[in-house]
Amino acid sequence: MTDHLGLEDLNLTGEEAERLTNAFKEDGFRTLFAEYVAELNDPEQRAIYEAEVIAMERQRGVEARFLHPTPGWVLRTSQAGSRRCYINICSNRLIGRPESRPAPGGSCWFLPHSLAPGREELSRKEPRGPRRLVYDVVFHPSTLRLAGRMTQFRRLVNDTALEAIEKNFSPQLDRTNAVPLNRIKYKGVPQATLLRTPLAAGARPSPEEPGEPDDSPLPPFPSPYTYPPPSPQYEALRPPPPKPPPLATTPQWTLRHRSYVDLQDYRNARDSAPSPIPRELVMTIELPLLSSAAQAQLEIRGQELQLDSQRPAAYRLRVPLPYAVDESRGRATFNKAKKQLVVVLPVLRKPDTGLAFSVQAEQEQIEKTPENEEQLPENSGISPDKDDAEK
Repeated sequence: MTDHLGLEDLNLTGEEAERLTNAFKEDGFRTLFAEYVAELNDPEQRAIYEAEVIAMERQRGVEARFLHPTPGWVLRTSQAGSRRCYINICSNRLIGRPESRPAPGGSCWFLPHSLAPGREELSRKEPRGPRRLVYDVVFHPSTLRLAGRMTQFRRLVNDTALEAIEKNFSPQLDRTNAVPLNRIKYKGVPQATLLRTPLAAGARPSPEEPGEPDDSPLPPFPSPYTYPPPSPQYEALRPPPPKPPPLATTPQWTLRHRSYVDLQDYRNARDSAPSPIPRELVMTIELPLLSSAAQAQLEIRGQELQLDSQRPAAYRLRVPLPYAVDESRGRATFNKAKKQLVVVLPVLRKPDTGLAFSVQAEQEQIEKTPENEEQLPENSGISPDKDDAEK
């Protein structure tokens, strides 16, 4: 998976950053840089680059072919419950054709495909927003034609693409909310992937160069494959049927206890102590496939928070709360940039009468105790009151 690299990831020194800043201020440097970018995007230059890569890979004993994806349809889902991502279902004739073999109760399909690590793309509507992951899964055109005719086969293609991405890159995709986008055939900028196949005879010289003598001082190009290449083998056992996805996805959430510092809780008194009960409960719910709070239904029933959503994504959340809350004074805000729903619930705090009761009971016990009366010694110089003397 590719990560976005910022300026801090380049490890530039102060001098290098200053030189680069001054270079972009010059018209000549900006002109050369624009010509370099235009050359990279020129189809003729890209064809020359691909031919050179193919020739170099052939010297290593590898047949290299560039797969240019033909758009098909797009699946929208989320990764790890917090990040939106798209899967482009594409086609190319260099991929193997689909094969069907009879199996007990039906047919077993083999769908050859190719995929590359995900890349990050910017949104056109929110260019300064978070980057979204895009994956390309390439099948043979016959696979997409069969998917256009049969709904079950189209579902099989989607499940194969999701399973391949999870197996190779482990992104924890949300299969329940993986839905195709209407009238959109491709997401992001198309990028070609390189398909490498080992040659049966090992390394070969390029067509432009007839070959080098055996006593060449140059070492041979390293090859990542063994020869002859092993023939592909298919498992004879029928894989178990996949488990049906749940009706709704449980979003990720975090619960925090929030209190406020009060100086009265730190006085030099017996009843001065910070309460262990928080003032508020703050819950953050990750909803990457929603665009507003109106698309979700939030309720507080007793000491349980309930959230439900059907469109554009199916979410269901049930969280027991550790304290009783005042739902009438609660508030919820939706962060459109982070796709998070933040719920703040004030905690109902009962008056603490236990300390006052214990102090009062102790005072009553002291008053009723005969030992509490002051005893004067016989030789004391303090004279009793007159009333006591007359008695």
